[in-house]
Amino acid sequence: MRLYFSAVSRTIPPINADLVVVDTEFDDGTSDQFVVMFNKKGEIVGIDFPNVESIEEIAEIMVNSVAINDFARARGYLHPALKTEILPTRLQSSWQNIQRESGLYERIEEITVRPGSGVDEVDLVVVEAKFQKGIRQFLFIFDDNRRIVGVNLAE
Repeated sequence: MRLYFSAVSRTIPPINADLVVVDTEFDDGTSDQFVVMFNKKGEIVGIDFPNVESIEEIAEIMVNSVAINDFARARGYLHPALKTEILPTRLQSSWQNIQRESGLYERIEEITVRPGSGVDEVDLVVVEAKFQKGIRQFLFIFDDNRRIVGVNLAE
């Protein structure tokens, strides 16, 4: 199988890095995107390949990964722009704060997917997680490439 790169790529300038989105097209007619991350010196610091999991599976992996202190794996599902702002230590700190307020994590109770509309192409996944002191909701916003573009920890 040969890989063709489209003529269109674009640079997205986030705070701590430059992101180059590369559109790919294969000779079998399939296409996809991947993102190359550059630091301010122009060095490649990461490559973000498309996710193969469903958004429901990704949300579940995110919660279960932070629950076992695998913050690097959880961070891997963030959109590259968020990765430049949210480091594993920030995820760890947030998780510790949640457990201080809610008690120890026990399990996922329910996962609900709310597909995006034709107006806003983003999907929302709501994860209800059981902690010692009750249920807590985690909201994950996904782009059309199944990358997390927003996270909200609701009360």
